[in-house]
Amino acid sequence: MSHDAILDAMEELVEQSPDRQVPTTNHLAERAGVSVGTLYQYFDGRRAILHALCRRHSAQMRELFVRVSGPATGAPVAEAVPQFIDALAQAHAIAPRLHILLVREMLADGGELMAEVQDPARALLETWLRRHAAELRPRDLATAAGLVTITVEGAIHLQLLDDPRQLQEEGWRGEVADMVLRYLLP
Repeated sequence: MSHDAILDAMEELVEQSPDRQVPTTNHLAERAGVSVGTLYQYFDGRRAILHALCRRHSAQMRELFVRVSGPATGAPVAEAVPQFIDALAQAHAIAPRLHILLVREMLADGGELMAEVQDPARALLETWLRRHAAELRPRDLATAAGLVTITVEGAIHLQLLDDPRQLQEEGWRGEVADMVLRYLLP
């Protein structure tokens, strides 16, 4: 039994749960094929498991986003933004039920873990905006990066709650990209 096997079991339980609830440690131990005591040898409790799972899930999403959006980093803003939105939608399609549960848990813990997860994305966007500053309407690019990050993440998270399949629809992604472009471009 390993640390990752416990996280795998937690992810499976969340993805199969219709109500997006955090499984009990008893249910998790049963799925992982270990005793509850063994869980506590690896983690201090459910919150520690969720934090570890959040970090792993975020790393998977970030890796997919970077891989898919990589070619867009050198493209003009009007071409790059739709590609970034597509990459974000694909990244959020990784275990969508888990993602919503983790967002809820991150908000409940006071936002420290949320900042740990979102700050790198915001910094990456701000760096990209600075490279394209001459093409952009906003002058305060740090604020612009924060607003775009919050707006797009919010739209995606609400869509995950309503109908995650919409994230894969070109029309939905196009409307989000259009909204962002109307804010960024003069």
